[in-house]
Amino acid sequence: MLLGDSSPSSLPANILDTLIEVCLYARDVTIAHEETTALWGQLDAAEASFADIAEQLQRFRRVGESGLLGAVKAATRDEMKEHGQQAAEALGRQIEGWLAQYESARDKQVGELRRKIEALHQQMLASLDRFALPLRGQPVARLVRRKYDDGASAYHDTAVLDVLPGLRTELQLEDTESEQPRRLKSLLGKGQSLQVGTKKALLRRTEEPAHVSLDDLVILAAQVSPEAVRLELGRKPSGPLTLRVGLGLSGETVVGRGELPDGSGNRLPPENRETVRKLWEVMQAEASRIIASPARSLSYTLRDEAVETPAGFVNVAERVLAEYRPTIRQIMEHSPNNEELTIKVEVGERREEKWIRREALAEHLLRVPAKFAERISVPEVVDPKSIVSAAPPKPAPQPRSKPEAKAPEPPPEDPDLEDKATRAYAAIPAELLPENTEDISLTDLEVSGEIVDDTPVAPPTPPKAPPAPAKAKIGLPSVKKPPPPGGARRPK
Repeated sequence: MLLGDSSPSSLPANILDTLIEVCLYARDVTIAHEETTALWGQLDAAEASFADIAEQLQRFRRVGESGLLGAVKAATRDEMKEHGQQAAEALGRQIEGWLAQYESARDKQVGELRRKIEALHQQMLASLDRFALPLRGQPVARLVRRKYDDGASAYHDTAVLDVLPGLRTELQLEDTESEQPRRLKSLLGKGQSLQVGTKKALLRRTEEPAHVSLDDLVILAAQVSPEAVRLELGRKPSGPLTLRVGLGLSGETVVGRGELPDGSGNRLPPENRETVRKLWEVMQAEASRIIASPARSLSYTLRDEAVETPAGFVNVAERVLAEYRPTIRQIMEHSPNNEELTIKVEVGERREEKWIRREALAEHLLRVPAKFAERISVPEVVDPKSIVSAAPPKPAPQPRSKPEAKAPEPPPEDPDLEDKATRAYAAIPAELLPENTEDISLTDLEVSGEIVDDTPVAPPTPPKAPPAPAKAKIGLPSVKKPPPPGGARRPK
Protein backbone atom coordinates (compact mmCIF):
# COMPACT_ATOMS: atom_id res chain seq x y z
CA MET A 1 0.00 0.00 0.00
CA LEU A 2 1.21 3.50 -0.87
CA LEU A 3 0.19 6.92 0.37
CA GLY A 4 -1.24 9.57 -1.92
CA ASP A 5 2.20 10.87 -2.95
CA SER A 6 3.42 7.28 -3.62
CA SER A 7 5.30 7.09 -0.32
CA PRO A 8 5.51 3.47 0.94
CA SER A 9 3.38 2.63 3.96
CA SER A 10 2.68 -0.38 6.18
CA LEU A 11 -0.98 0.56 6.64
CA PRO A 12 -3.52 -2.09 5.56
CA ALA A 13 -5.23 -1.71 2.21
CA ASN A 14 -8.65 -1.29 3.89
CA ILE A 15 -7.52 1.61 6.08
CA LEU A 16 -9.99 4.08 4.52
CA ASP A 17 -12.91 1.76 5.33
CA THR A 18 -11.60 1.48 8.88
CA LEU A 19 -11.42 5.28 9.26
CA ILE A 20 -15.02 5.60 8.09
CA GLU A 21 -16.12 3.02 10.68
CA VAL A 22 -14.11 4.84 13.36
CA CYS A 23 -15.99 8.08 12.74
CA LEU A 24 -19.35 6.30 12.39
CA TYR A 25 -18.77 4.48 15.67
CA ALA A 26 -17.87 7.71 17.48
CA ARG A 27 -21.02 9.36 16.12
CA ASP A 28 -23.37 6.45 16.80
CA VAL A 29 -22.35 5.70 20.39
CA THR A 30 -22.32 9.32 21.54
CA ILE A 31 -25.79 9.95 20.08
CA ALA A 32 -27.04 6.67 21.57
CA HIS A 33 -25.51 7.61 24.93
CA GLU A 34 -27.43 10.89 24.93
CA GLU A 35 -30.68 9.17 23.93
CA THR A 36 -30.16 6.46 26.55
CA THR A 37 -29.55 9.07 29.23
CA ALA A 38 -32.82 10.78 28.30
CA LEU A 39 -34.68 7.45 28.41
CA TRP A 40 -33.27 6.60 31.84
CA GLY A 41 -34.48 10.01 32.99
CA GLN A 42 -37.98 9.21 31.73
CA LEU A 43 -37.85 5.81 33.40
CA ASP A 44 -36.86 7.34 36.74
CA ALA A 45 -39.61 9.94 36.36
CA ALA A 46 -42.20 7.20 35.69
CA GLU A 47 -41.11 5.29 38.80
CA ALA A 48 -41.18 8.44 40.93
CA SER A 49 -44.63 9.41 39.59
CA PHE A 50 -46.10 6.01 40.43
CA ALA A 51 -44.56 6.08 43.90
CA ASP A 52 -46.12 9.52 44.54
CA ILE A 53 -49.54 8.38 43.29
CA ALA A 54 -49.42 5.22 45.39
CA GLU A 55 -48.50 7.19 48.52
CA GLN A 56 -51.38 9.63 48.05
CA LEU A 57 -53.91 6.86 47.38
CA GLN A 58 -52.80 5.02 50.51
CA ARG A 59 -53.24 8.24 52.46
CA PHE A 60 -56.77 8.57 51.10
CA ARG A 61 -57.42 5.00 52.19
CA ARG A 62 -56.11 5.50 55.68
CA VAL A 63 -58.08 8.72 56.19
CA GLY A 64 -61.26 7.27 54.65
CA GLU A 65 -61.14 4.02 56.59
CA SER A 66 -60.33 5.84 59.81
CA GLY A 67 -63.34 8.12 59.39
CA LEU A 68 -65.69 5.32 58.43
CA LEU A 69 -64.58 3.07 61.26
CA GLY A 70 -65.01 5.96 63.68
CA ALA A 71 -68.55 6.44 62.42
CA VAL A 72 -69.18 2.73 62.80
CA LYS A 73 -68.17 2.85 66.42
CA ALA A 74 -70.43 5.83 67.02
CA ALA A 75 -73.42 4.24 65.30
CA THR A 76 -76.22 3.03 67.56
CA ARG A 77 -77.96 0.83 65.09
CA ASP A 78 -76.52 -2.50 64.00
CA GLU A 79 -77.49 -2.08 60.38
CA MET A 80 -75.63 1.27 60.26
CA LYS A 81 -72.57 -0.33 61.76
CA GLU A 82 -72.77 -3.03 59.08
CA HIS A 83 -73.15 -0.44 56.32
CA GLY A 84 -70.22 1.52 57.66
CA GLN A 85 -68.04 -1.60 57.68
CA GLN A 86 -69.06 -2.38 54.11
CA ALA A 87 -68.25 1.20 53.04
CA ALA A 88 -64.75 0.95 54.55
CA GLU A 89 -64.14 -2.35 52.73
CA ALA A 90 -65.47 -0.91 49.47
CA LEU A 91 -63.13 2.08 49.82
CA GLY A 92 -60.20 -0.27 50.28
CA ARG A 93 -61.16 -2.24 47.18
CA GLN A 94 -61.57 0.97 45.19
CA ILE A 95 -58.13 2.20 46.21
CA GLU A 96 -56.58 -1.18 45.34
CA GLY A 97 -58.24 -1.05 41.91
CA TRP A 98 -56.87 2.42 41.23
CA LEU A 99 -53.39 1.32 42.33
CA ALA A 100 -53.56 -1.67 39.98
CA GLN A 101 -54.49 0.59 37.05
CA TYR A 102 -51.64 3.00 37.75
CA GLU A 103 -49.21 0.13 38.25
CA SER A 104 -50.23 -1.44 34.94
CA ALA A 105 -49.73 1.88 33.14
CA ARG A 106 -46.39 2.29 34.90
CA ASP A 107 -45.24 -1.21 33.91
CA LYS A 108 -46.25 -0.63 30.30
CA GLN A 109 -44.38 2.67 30.14
CA VAL A 110 -41.31 1.27 31.91
CA GLY A 111 -41.29 -1.81 29.66
CA GLU A 112 -41.38 0.36 26.55
CA LEU A 113 -38.56 2.54 27.86
CA ARG A 114 -36.46 -0.50 28.73
CA ARG A 115 -36.99 -1.96 25.26
CA LYS A 116 -35.78 1.30 23.73
CA ILE A 117 -32.75 1.33 26.02
CA GLU A 118 -31.93 -2.26 25.07
CA ALA A 119 -32.32 -1.42 21.37
CA LEU A 120 -29.87 1.46 21.77
CA HIS A 121 -27.46 -0.86 23.58
CA GLN A 122 -27.64 -3.31 20.68
CA GLN A 123 -27.04 -0.45 18.25
CA MET A 124 -23.89 0.56 20.13
CA LEU A 125 -22.71 -3.04 20.22
CA ALA A 126 -23.40 -3.50 16.49
CA SER A 127 -21.48 -0.31 15.70
CA LEU A 128 -18.51 -1.58 17.72
CA ASP A 129 -18.73 -4.93 15.91
CA ARG A 130 -18.65 -3.19 12.52
CA PHE A 131 -15.42 -1.50 13.55
CA ALA A 132 -13.72 -4.30 15.50
CA LEU A 133 -14.60 -7.53 13.67
CA PRO A 134 -12.87 -6.60 10.37
CA LEU A 135 -9.69 -6.05 12.42
CA ARG A 136 -9.62 -9.62 13.73
CA GLY A 137 -7.31 -10.66 10.89
CA GLN A 138 -4.59 -8.26 12.08
CA PRO A 139 -4.82 -8.30 15.89
CA VAL A 140 -2.24 -7.00 18.31
CA ALA A 141 -2.53 -10.33 20.18
CA ARG A 142 -4.64 -13.44 19.76
CA LEU A 143 -5.49 -16.69 21.49
CA VAL A 144 -7.60 -19.28 19.66
CA ARG A 145 -9.27 -22.12 21.54
CA ARG A 146 -11.09 -25.02 19.97
CA LYS A 147 -12.69 -28.14 21.40
CA TYR A 148 -14.46 -30.86 19.52
CA ASP A 149 -18.08 -31.43 20.54
CA ASP A 150 -18.91 -35.04 19.74
CA GLY A 151 -22.65 -34.45 20.20
CA ALA A 152 -22.71 -31.60 17.67
CA SER A 153 -20.06 -33.26 15.47
CA ALA A 154 -18.30 -29.91 15.19
CA TYR A 155 -15.72 -27.77 16.91
CA HIS A 156 -16.62 -25.11 19.44
CA ASP A 157 -14.22 -22.30 18.52
CA THR A 158 -13.55 -19.12 20.45
CA ALA A 159 -10.84 -16.47 20.20
CA VAL A 160 -9.60 -13.70 22.47
CA LEU A 161 -8.14 -10.84 20.44
CA ASP A 162 -6.59 -7.48 21.23
CA VAL A 163 -7.85 -5.49 18.25
CA LEU A 164 -6.12 -2.39 19.64
CA PRO A 165 -3.76 -1.94 22.57
CA GLY A 166 -6.10 -2.01 25.57
CA LEU A 167 -9.24 -3.06 23.65
CA ARG A 168 -9.94 -6.79 23.89
CA THR A 169 -12.78 -8.86 22.51
CA GLU A 170 -13.87 -12.46 22.85
CA LEU A 171 -15.41 -13.98 19.73
CA GLN A 172 -17.35 -17.09 18.91
CA LEU A 173 -16.28 -18.47 15.53
CA GLU A 174 -17.97 -20.80 13.07
CA ASP A 175 -15.43 -22.89 11.19
CA THR A 176 -16.60 -23.64 7.66
CA GLU A 177 -14.08 -26.47 7.14
CA SER A 178 -15.90 -29.67 6.19
CA GLU A 179 -13.34 -31.98 7.81
CA GLN A 180 -14.20 -32.02 11.50
CA PRO A 181 -12.41 -33.19 13.52
CA ARG A 182 -9.19 -32.28 11.72
CA ARG A 183 -6.73 -35.10 11.04
CA LEU A 184 -3.02 -34.40 11.38
CA LYS A 185 -2.40 -36.48 8.27
CA SER A 186 -4.31 -33.96 6.16
CA LEU A 187 -2.32 -31.09 7.71
CA LEU A 188 1.18 -32.57 7.89
CA GLY A 189 1.15 -35.31 5.31
CA LYS A 190 1.90 -39.01 5.87
CA GLY A 191 4.77 -40.52 7.75
CA GLN A 192 5.11 -38.00 10.61
CA SER A 193 5.81 -39.17 14.16
CA LEU A 194 7.13 -37.89 17.50
CA GLN A 195 9.41 -39.63 19.98
CA VAL A 196 7.53 -39.58 23.30
CA GLY A 197 8.34 -41.83 26.27
CA THR A 198 10.00 -45.21 26.13
CA LYS A 199 9.04 -48.82 25.65
CA LYS A 200 10.66 -52.18 26.40
CA ALA A 201 12.32 -53.98 23.54
CA LEU A 202 10.71 -57.33 22.78
CA LEU A 203 13.94 -59.29 22.76
CA ARG A 204 16.33 -57.52 25.07
CA ARG A 205 13.58 -56.23 27.37
CA THR A 206 15.42 -52.94 27.69
CA GLU A 207 13.97 -49.45 27.55
CA GLU A 208 14.13 -47.76 24.18
CA PRO A 209 12.53 -44.60 22.75
CA ALA A 210 8.89 -44.92 21.74
CA HIS A 211 7.62 -43.22 18.57
CA VAL A 212 3.99 -42.15 18.25
CA SER A 213 2.69 -41.96 14.69
CA LEU A 214 0.66 -38.84 13.92
CA ASP A 215 -1.00 -40.24 10.81
CA ASP A 216 -4.09 -41.62 12.54
CA LEU A 217 -4.53 -38.90 15.20
CA VAL A 218 -7.22 -36.21 15.21
CA ILE A 219 -7.25 -32.87 17.05
CA LEU A 220 -9.62 -33.08 20.01
CA ALA A 221 -8.67 -29.73 21.52
CA ALA A 222 -6.19 -26.95 20.72
CA GLN A 223 -5.01 -23.65 22.08
CA VAL A 224 -2.93 -21.49 19.73
CA SER A 225 -1.21 -18.15 20.28
CA PRO A 226 1.77 -16.55 18.52
CA GLU A 227 3.94 -17.72 21.43
CA ALA A 228 2.69 -21.24 22.17
CA VAL A 229 0.63 -24.18 20.89
CA ARG A 230 -1.07 -26.87 23.01
CA LEU A 231 -2.75 -29.90 21.46
CA GLU A 232 -4.80 -32.82 22.71
CA LEU A 233 -4.79 -35.67 20.21
CA GLY A 234 -6.80 -38.89 20.00
CA ARG A 235 -7.49 -41.69 17.58
CA LYS A 236 -11.26 -41.19 17.57
CA PRO A 237 -13.42 -38.13 18.29
CA SER A 238 -15.20 -39.90 21.14
CA GLY A 239 -12.25 -42.01 22.19
CA PRO A 240 -9.69 -41.55 24.95
CA LEU A 241 -6.79 -39.10 24.84
CA THR A 242 -3.69 -40.48 23.13
CA LEU A 243 -1.12 -37.68 23.29
CA ARG A 244 -0.61 -34.15 24.56
CA VAL A 245 1.85 -31.88 22.74
CA GLY A 246 3.11 -28.48 23.82
CA LEU A 247 5.16 -26.25 21.48
CA GLY A 248 6.89 -22.93 22.02
CA LEU A 249 9.59 -20.64 20.66
CA SER A 250 13.12 -20.48 21.94
CA GLY A 251 14.55 -17.66 19.89
CA GLU A 252 13.98 -18.74 16.30
CA THR A 253 13.78 -22.43 17.17
CA VAL A 254 10.55 -24.30 17.88
CA VAL A 255 10.87 -26.60 20.90
CA GLY A 256 8.29 -28.95 22.34
CA ARG A 257 7.28 -31.56 24.84
CA GLY A 258 5.17 -34.66 24.45
CA GLU A 259 3.13 -36.29 27.22
CA LEU A 260 1.25 -39.57 27.36
CA PRO A 261 -2.06 -40.08 29.22
CA ASP A 262 -0.26 -41.68 32.18
CA GLY A 263 1.69 -38.46 32.76
CA SER A 264 5.02 -39.68 31.42
CA GLY A 265 6.69 -37.58 28.77
CA ASN A 266 9.83 -35.84 27.60
CA ARG A 267 11.20 -32.97 25.63
CA LEU A 268 10.97 -33.68 21.93
CA PRO A 269 14.45 -34.60 20.68
CA PRO A 270 16.36 -32.77 17.90
CA GLU A 271 15.54 -35.50 15.40
CA ASN A 272 11.89 -34.40 15.65
CA ARG A 273 12.78 -30.77 14.91
CA GLU A 274 11.47 -30.83 11.33
CA THR A 275 8.16 -32.39 12.38
CA VAL A 276 7.84 -29.94 15.27
CA ARG A 277 8.46 -27.00 12.94
CA LYS A 278 5.83 -28.28 10.51
CA LEU A 279 3.31 -28.82 13.29
CA TRP A 280 3.91 -25.29 14.58
CA GLU A 281 3.41 -23.74 11.16
CA VAL A 282 0.23 -25.64 10.29
CA MET A 283 -1.37 -24.80 13.66
CA GLN A 284 -0.55 -21.10 13.28
CA ALA A 285 -2.09 -21.21 9.81
CA GLU A 286 -5.15 -23.03 11.22
CA ALA A 287 -5.57 -20.31 13.85
CA SER A 288 -5.47 -17.57 11.21
CA ARG A 289 -8.01 -19.46 9.09
CA ILE A 290 -10.34 -19.99 12.04
CA ILE A 291 -10.19 -16.30 12.99
CA ALA A 292 -11.24 -15.37 9.46
CA SER A 293 -14.39 -17.52 9.83
CA PRO A 294 -17.80 -15.93 10.48
CA ALA A 295 -17.74 -14.47 13.99
CA ARG A 296 -19.90 -12.78 16.59
CA SER A 297 -18.71 -10.94 19.64
CA LEU A 298 -19.27 -12.35 23.11
CA SER A 299 -17.74 -9.51 25.12
CA TYR A 300 -15.51 -6.45 25.01
CA THR A 301 -13.16 -5.09 27.64
CA LEU A 302 -11.28 -1.81 27.74
CA ARG A 303 -8.25 -1.86 30.02
CA ASP A 304 -9.69 -4.96 31.74
CA GLU A 305 -13.07 -3.29 32.41
CA ALA A 306 -16.16 -4.76 30.77
CA VAL A 307 -17.75 -2.57 28.09
CA GLU A 308 -21.44 -2.88 28.95
CA THR A 309 -22.75 0.62 29.63
CA PRO A 310 -23.16 3.67 27.35
CA ALA A 311 -20.29 5.34 29.19
CA GLY A 312 -18.11 2.30 28.45
CA PHE A 313 -18.87 2.50 24.72
CA VAL A 314 -18.01 6.22 24.69
CA ASN A 315 -14.71 5.44 26.44
CA VAL A 316 -13.95 2.96 23.66
CA ALA A 317 -14.71 5.67 21.06
CA GLU A 318 -12.28 8.02 22.77
CA ARG A 319 -9.59 5.31 22.80
CA VAL A 320 -10.19 4.41 19.14
CA LEU A 321 -9.96 8.03 17.96
CA ALA A 322 -6.74 8.50 19.91
CA GLU A 323 -5.32 5.43 18.14
CA TYR A 324 -6.27 6.48 14.60
CA ARG A 325 -5.78 10.23 14.79
CA PRO A 326 -2.05 9.99 13.83
CA THR A 327 -3.03 7.76 10.91
CA ILE A 328 -5.56 10.32 9.66
CA ARG A 329 -2.96 13.07 9.92
CA GLN A 330 -0.34 10.98 8.10
CA ILE A 331 -2.67 10.22 5.19
CA MET A 332 -3.77 13.86 4.91
CA GLU A 333 -0.18 15.09 4.91
CA HIS A 334 0.63 12.83 1.96
CA SER A 335 -2.58 13.47 0.02
CA PRO A 336 -2.71 15.82 -2.99
CA ASN A 337 -4.84 18.29 -1.03
CA ASN A 338 -6.44 18.73 2.38
CA GLU A 339 -9.93 17.98 1.11
CA GLU A 340 -9.22 14.29 0.43
CA LEU A 341 -7.60 11.31 2.13
CA THR A 342 -5.90 9.43 -0.68
CA ILE A 343 -4.01 6.14 -0.85
CA LYS A 344 -2.77 3.92 -3.67
CA VAL A 345 -3.27 0.16 -3.65
CA GLU A 346 -1.23 -2.14 -5.84
CA VAL A 347 -3.49 -4.59 -7.67
CA GLY A 348 -1.36 -6.97 -9.69
CA GLU A 349 0.90 -4.89 -11.87
CA ARG A 350 -1.11 -1.69 -11.62
CA ARG A 351 -1.99 0.82 -8.95
CA GLU A 352 -5.45 1.91 -8.01
CA GLU A 353 -6.06 5.19 -6.26
CA LYS A 354 -8.64 5.20 -3.48
CA TRP A 355 -9.84 8.26 -1.65
CA ILE A 356 -12.54 9.62 0.63
CA ARG A 357 -13.64 13.20 1.10
CA ARG A 358 -12.54 14.87 4.30
CA GLU A 359 -16.02 16.37 4.58
CA ALA A 360 -17.50 12.85 4.75
CA LEU A 361 -15.58 12.16 7.98
CA ALA A 362 -16.16 15.66 9.33
CA GLU A 363 -19.91 15.29 8.78
CA HIS A 364 -20.00 12.27 11.10
CA LEU A 365 -17.87 13.90 13.82
CA LEU A 366 -19.82 17.17 13.73
CA ARG A 367 -22.96 15.24 14.75
CA VAL A 368 -21.35 14.22 18.03
CA PRO A 369 -23.34 15.86 20.88
CA ALA A 370 -21.82 19.01 22.30
CA LYS A 371 -21.06 17.49 25.71
CA PHE A 372 -18.71 14.98 24.03
CA ALA A 373 -17.22 17.36 21.47
CA GLU A 374 -14.01 17.91 23.43
CA ARG A 375 -13.38 14.20 24.08
CA ILE A 376 -14.56 12.88 20.71
CA SER A 377 -12.82 15.10 18.20
CA VAL A 378 -10.27 14.98 15.39
CA PRO A 379 -9.30 18.60 14.68
CA GLU A 380 -7.40 17.61 11.52
CA VAL A 381 -10.66 16.42 9.97
CA VAL A 382 -12.91 19.23 11.17
CA ASP A 383 -10.39 22.03 10.52
CA PRO A 384 -7.62 20.89 8.14
CA LYS A 385 -5.82 24.26 7.99
CA SER A 386 -2.98 22.94 10.15
CA ILE A 387 -2.24 20.12 7.68
CA VAL A 388 0.39 20.74 5.03
CA SER A 389 -0.54 18.58 2.05
CA ALA A 390 1.89 16.91 -0.27
CA ALA A 391 0.82 18.94 -3.29
CA PRO A 392 3.82 20.26 -5.23
CA PRO A 393 4.63 23.85 -4.28
CA LYS A 394 3.64 26.50 -6.76
CA PRO A 395 6.64 28.10 -8.49
CA ALA A 396 7.56 31.52 -7.19
CA PRO A 397 6.29 34.29 -9.44
CA GLN A 398 9.04 35.49 -11.78
CA PRO A 399 9.49 39.20 -12.43
CA ARG A 400 7.88 40.25 -15.62
CA SER A 401 10.32 40.96 -18.38
CA LYS A 402 9.56 44.16 -20.15
CA PRO A 403 8.42 43.63 -23.68
CA GLU A 404 11.07 44.19 -26.24
CA ALA A 405 10.58 47.65 -27.62
CA LYS A 406 9.97 47.93 -31.29
CA ALA A 407 11.44 50.65 -33.38
CA PRO A 408 8.81 53.26 -34.20
CA GLU A 409 7.46 53.01 -37.65
CA PRO A 410 8.40 55.91 -39.86
CA PRO A 411 5.60 58.41 -40.28
CA PRO A 412 3.85 58.44 -43.59
CA GLU A 413 5.34 60.71 -46.18
CA ASP A 414 4.01 64.24 -45.80
CA PRO A 415 4.88 66.64 -48.58
CA ASP A 416 4.23 69.60 -46.30
CA LEU A 417 6.58 68.29 -43.57
CA GLU A 418 9.42 70.69 -44.48
CA ASP A 419 7.07 73.65 -44.58
CA LYS A 420 5.71 72.70 -41.12
CA ALA A 421 9.23 72.51 -39.68
CA THR A 422 10.05 75.83 -41.26
CA ARG A 423 7.07 77.51 -39.68
CA ALA A 424 7.85 75.93 -36.26
CA TYR A 425 11.42 77.12 -36.43
CA ALA A 426 10.39 80.59 -37.45
CA ALA A 427 8.30 80.88 -34.30
CA ILE A 428 11.42 80.58 -32.06
CA PRO A 429 12.81 83.94 -30.95
CA ALA A 430 16.18 84.66 -32.46
CA GLU A 431 17.97 85.13 -29.12
CA LEU A 432 17.11 81.50 -28.11
CA LEU A 433 18.59 79.90 -31.15
CA PRO A 434 21.87 77.99 -30.55
CA GLU A 435 24.99 79.51 -32.03
CA ASN A 436 26.73 76.29 -33.12
CA THR A 437 24.60 74.61 -35.66
CA GLU A 438 25.30 72.25 -38.43
CA ASP A 439 23.35 71.72 -41.56
CA ILE A 440 21.90 68.19 -41.53
CA SER A 441 19.33 66.90 -43.88
CA LEU A 442 16.25 65.22 -42.39
CA THR A 443 17.12 62.11 -44.35
CA ASP A 444 20.49 61.83 -42.50
CA LEU A 445 18.87 61.24 -39.05
CA GLU A 446 19.15 57.66 -37.68
CA VAL A 447 17.55 55.89 -34.71
CA SER A 448 19.76 53.16 -33.21
CA GLY A 449 20.06 51.14 -29.96
CA GLU A 450 17.39 49.39 -27.83
CA ILE A 451 14.61 51.20 -26.11
CA VAL A 452 14.23 50.00 -22.56
CA ASP A 453 11.65 52.44 -21.28
CA ASP A 454 8.20 51.16 -22.04
CA THR A 455 6.24 54.01 -20.52
CA PRO A 456 3.50 55.29 -22.76
CA VAL A 457 4.53 58.10 -25.02
CA ALA A 458 2.86 61.33 -24.06
CA PRO A 459 0.86 63.09 -26.74
CA PRO A 460 2.88 65.66 -28.66
CA THR A 461 3.06 69.10 -27.12
CA PRO A 462 4.02 72.35 -28.70
CA PRO A 463 7.81 72.82 -28.78
CA LYS A 464 9.34 74.73 -25.90
CA ALA A 465 12.46 76.77 -25.89
CA PRO A 466 15.41 74.46 -25.01
CA PRO A 467 18.05 75.67 -22.56
CA ALA A 468 21.26 76.82 -24.19
CA PRO A 469 23.66 73.82 -23.96
CA ALA A 470 27.38 74.21 -23.48
CA LYS A 471 27.99 72.20 -26.60
CA ALA A 472 25.30 70.91 -28.84
CA LYS A 473 26.09 67.41 -30.02
CA ILE A 474 23.64 67.67 -32.81
CA GLY A 475 22.14 70.72 -34.35
CA LEU A 476 18.71 71.44 -35.62
CA PRO A 477 18.21 71.10 -39.29
CA SER A 478 19.28 74.15 -41.19
CA VAL A 479 16.34 75.91 -42.70
CA LYS A 480 15.94 79.31 -44.21
CA LYS A 481 14.06 81.84 -42.15
CA PRO A 482 11.92 84.35 -43.92
CA PRO A 483 13.59 87.77 -43.72
CA PRO A 484 12.09 90.00 -41.04
CA PRO A 485 10.90 93.44 -41.96
CA GLY A 486 13.91 95.61 -42.08
CA GLY A 487 16.43 93.13 -43.48
CA ALA A 488 17.69 89.59 -43.53
CA ARG A 489 19.68 87.95 -40.81
CA ARG A 490 21.79 84.82 -40.84
CA PRO A 491 22.52 82.80 -37.73
CA LYS A 492 26.18 82.80 -36.82
